[in-house]
Amino acid sequence: MTTSEPDRRSIVFTAASVAENYELRLAPVVFEPWAAILVEVAGVRSGDRVLDVASGTGVVARLAACRAGPGGSVLATDVSGVMLAHAATRTVSPDAAAIEYLEAPATQLRALDADFDVVLCQQGMQFFGDRLAAAGEIRRVLRTGGVAGVAVWAEGHRLEPFDDYTDALIAADVESPFPGAYESSSYVMGADELEALLAAAGFVGVEVSIVEHTIVWPDSNAAAAGILGTPFGPLVAGLPHERREALMIELASRAGDRSDQPVRRSSHAVIARATA
Repeated sequence: MTTSEPDRRSIVFTAASVAENYELRLAPVVFEPWAAILVEVAGVRSGDRVLDVASGTGVVARLAACRAGPGGSVLATDVSGVMLAHAATRTVSPDAAAIEYLEAPATQLRALDADFDVVLCQQGMQFFGDRLAAAGEIRRVLRTGGVAGVAVWAEGHRLEPFDDYTDALIAADVESPFPGAYESSSYVMGADELEALLAAAGFVGVEVSIVEHTIVWPDSNAAAAGILGTPFGPLVAGLPHERREALMIELASRAGDRSDQPVRRSSHAVIARATA
């Protein structure tokens, strides 16, 4: 996907089943641990005003709210109103900052200039149709000295668990739901690429690193079921019963030989911290 092309994953994320399965099957194993790493790198502090871009079901927003505390605030934005509606049903600690949810694209954040102390974006930047415009918007809404924390899947590493999902779909001759859906290059960015993007948007002190984290599924069936929380979920759910069952068996087999043992996979992300 080039930076000028729209990403059609956003259309798929309007399905309620994707939001529900994303939160149930993917968030606890994949996205919550990475969110904790991102929030720590960005250094969210008590009293901070935080913006979470491409918030999805609010995984990062909720963790940031706990760090910001009752004296802070969190605004969660996403292009999918369905994902945000699901996020709004989730509870947070009484000691956490209040979270507001706003449907908005990353290139038009509908927020005031210099209104935030921290802006976070987990696994969204690589999918934005105009990455530089999105990075510029993040810079615009940060106060001088404010911090942006951005995470993307790392180029040059196997993308767990998503490469298993696409490989199995290709092997099963399941038609791609949108252009580029089975191309790993559309899901990842390089460290140099992300650093250059943030610098071009006007950030200073850009620090970029490739971080490795081990994700742990309870068992191979849980790893297989994670596909239902991806943009492929509605496609899989719509397959004839026999094809769907065969695909899930294949996915479980790719995850591990035994269904009663945890599945561990090494995951890599590029994480950047940049100052406005």
